[in-house]
Amino acid sequence: MGELQVYKPLTDNLSTYGDNHRLDWILISHELEFINYIVVPGNLSDHHIVVADIQLKNAQAIDK
Repeated sequence: MGELQVYKPLTDNLSTYGDNHRLDWILISHELEFINYIVVPGNLSDHHIVVADIQLKNAQAIDK
């Protein structure tokens, strides 16, 4: 994936299309980190909604 990362790329419980297909991904740079990540049941279109909380790595150090 080069310079980008995804949330738990090998997990099998984040289906975004149908019952067992993960077609939708959030890609972030290595300067960021996932805090929370969910797939919301229900459809916006024919896909489920993906929601992620993301922050800068070492954000606590910046706040001090």
